[in-house]
Amino acid sequence: MGNTRIIYLHPDEIFDRPYIQEQICMDEYKKMDLLDIECNKKENSVEFYFENESTMKIEVIDQDVLRLQILLDNECKNVEYKSELNIPLNNCLLNFVEKKNKIIIKAGNFIFDFDKQTQNFIVNNNKGKQLLQSIQGGIRISKEKPENSGIKSLGLFHILENENFFGFGGRTASPNRTGTSMDVFNIKKGVVHGDYGGCAVPFFMSTRGYGFFINNPWPHVYFDMGRTDKDEWFFLTPGGPCDIFIINGIEFCDIIKKYTCLTGRMPIPPKYLLGFWCSGLTIKNSNEVIEVAEKFRKKEIPCEGMIIDANWRVGPQFLEQYTTGKSYRSNNMEWSKDFGDSEEFLMEMRKNFFKWGLHLNNKTFSEETEEYGLKNHLLLRCQEDIILNFRNDKTYKFYEKLLIERIKEGVSIWWIDHSDRVSGEISDGIPSRNILGTLWCRMISKIMQNNGMSNKLSLSRGCGIGGQKYCIPWPGDTANGIENFLDDIWFCINAGLSGYPISSVDVGGFNLKHLVYGKKKSEYYCNCEDIDKEVFEKNNILRRVCQELFFIPLPRLHNNWCTKPKLPWNCNAKEEEVIKEYLLYRYKLIPYIYSTAIHSSMSGEPILRPLVYKHLDDNKVYKITDQFYMGDSLLIAPITEPDIIKRKVYLPKGKWFYYWDSQVYNGGVEIEVEAPFYSVKGLPIFVKENSIIASQRECQYAEQNPPYELFLDFYFGDRMILNLYEGENICNKLSCVKYHTNSFVITLENNIDSDRKYILKLHGVKCLKKIKALCNVETLVQLKDKNKSLIHIDITAGSVVKIYGEYKAY
Repeated sequence: MGNTRIIYLHPDEIFDRPYIQEQICMDEYKKMDLLDIECNKKENSVEFYFENESTMKIEVIDQDVLRLQILLDNECKNVEYKSELNIPLNNCLLNFVEKKNKIIIKAGNFIFDFDKQTQNFIVNNNKGKQLLQSIQGGIRISKEKPENSGIKSLGLFHILENENFFGFGGRTASPNRTGTSMDVFNIKKGVVHGDYGGCAVPFFMSTRGYGFFINNPWPHVYFDMGRTDKDEWFFLTPGGPCDIFIINGIEFCDIIKKYTCLTGRMPIPPKYLLGFWCSGLTIKNSNEVIEVAEKFRKKEIPCEGMIIDANWRVGPQFLEQYTTGKSYRSNNMEWSKDFGDSEEFLMEMRKNFFKWGLHLNNKTFSEETEEYGLKNHLLLRCQEDIILNFRNDKTYKFYEKLLIERIKEGVSIWWIDHSDRVSGEISDGIPSRNILGTLWCRMISKIMQNNGMSNKLSLSRGCGIGGQKYCIPWPGDTANGIENFLDDIWFCINAGLSGYPISSVDVGGFNLKHLVYGKKKSEYYCNCEDIDKEVFEKNNILRRVCQELFFIPLPRLHNNWCTKPKLPWNCNAKEEEVIKEYLLYRYKLIPYIYSTAIHSSMSGEPILRPLVYKHLDDNKVYKITDQFYMGDSLLIAPITEPDIIKRKVYLPKGKWFYYWDSQVYNGGVEIEVEAPFYSVKGLPIFVKENSIIASQRECQYAEQNPPYELFLDFYFGDRMILNLYEGENICNKLSCVKYHTNSFVITLENNIDSDRKYILKLHGVKCLKKIKALCNVETLVQLKDKNKSLIHIDITAGSVVKIYGEYKAY
């Protein structure tokens, strides 16, 4: 595009508006003329010195992680924000070769080839595959000072053959970002369709086999992945550090593991965070919450608890104040007496085995506390908002004192709101918007941990770099309707690809589709019949709500101030039964989901994964954005269009079992399956061969202890292996290996501290012919049943059992 680049920025002060188009002049970003090169063997780095007083430092901090930094010697050099990254010591020795026009650096699994004349560089892996190729001088530095601290930089690269890009954090945009651009800027989804979300991360993965991460949380870091020119991609930083990490990996899982080593990973979550939750703006008092809890238990519909909006500390008047735009505040984090008797409320919740979460935003302080906090530098005024001063060490104790009583009562999760819309500076030269949510959740996490609470994660509408250790993101205020269903799916997939395995959405939407911010009060409302028609429309309930309850990592119903809650009994009786059926299946799969979540905490891998995540060698999956994996074995193909009762599903190569009836399909082709409205079979699910799926009996809430009865479904291939994680220090290795013709050996471990029953079902097996069980320790082992492909067996604590058998194939 010559001397200009088109960018589509989202100005800080504007909410829920489309991106605006601007142009940047290339002349502002001067190509850096090389002056000198120095190999620092002590630090295992190479430094390139340029005439504009900048330095480019290259180091390989891990065999598969190359770091490239631009440093300035002038007053813009210092950036006060302390990164959340865990950067390892650099132990990779460099091999530095200088030729006439080139510098070649070999270290770890990288070859860095720098052209001294053009300033361009090529990054290859150690097998000679090209990962990155810079163009037009590579990385350029602006001659103008940034608005905040740091430096303004521009990097330009060639899009290589068959290259596609995935990532950029929790955004309601297609996971494949090829041909698009994005402003890495936290903003809630709201009511306008587009590329939004309060979990923006300047990180992506390429199908060429690398990840690219800029450790820069400044608002308006900008990426154009071939939108302006289909053959080029570029990034632009408005300030902050130019601190780049290039990660080598054959598969996306390899890249994610290295990337989350840098950012940190989610702690092991309690099981209840993988169950179903409710919230809603129309819940006014404690009696209404208790009524909801009792109704769930009476109807035997699974549910974990209720996350209570600001009315818990403001009272029923909150809803009127909120919807009319009036200012409201609470008396610190005290229960409002207008909300109800908190002691009786908590007793009733415990009696119903119902948990509770509490809403926090920047309007939680009393006037006296606010005045005291500002005077003693514990709080900061950030434009119109009052926020915690995270740079003051005394703020921790100040905030802990405000939260401690609710923690002692047993609050299960905090709901952090509005951190994605606080503009201004968190301190001098440090803009707040992409940082605030992470710092806020970090402080709450430490307070919870130091006060004996098992959950260290907060539900947050704003997070970013480093928030992986503290935040469960959700996009905020999505619109109702099946046409907005993909937004929810995409947000969770994109968040997972940036190191946030557990994410949430307002299941079935929050806002009416036609609402627009900034209108008068009367324009927020419409005829009640029209509201119900939109929110409870068949597709929005049976397709969007029901399917989301099954696969969203943290499914949570929420509703607007003018909409009736989408609770099961507010639907018609037939729909209520389907909702219950979906939730019962969700809760049966808690062992599979929980094991996946624990694996995520150890590896950084997402729970929801696009097909490309596991099939990089299959170009057909690059553009498929309405199918995904849930964990390692389940392929989900939801219905995302209205009134559809069949859908086409692409199955990658291999053998696949239909989850609902075990019918076998050969992959590498597109098939069509039935998807009836009033049945769980309305959600097409497939299981890949060589999978073991763990499940439990129907239950109403997720107990933390491993279940006594464990169901294991073996989807027959040649070799099935599952590391089933059931707690922080509990892993059972389960396997089934075929040998000879139609013979197998199954190995089962029971590493929990009590006896348990295993119930095995073999899919792809017509019937069992011979069976015997052996145990390697003295214990009672009985084979209870040998009916077709079903095996019952009791295993004592600490035992390993081997089952030998023969079967008749189909």
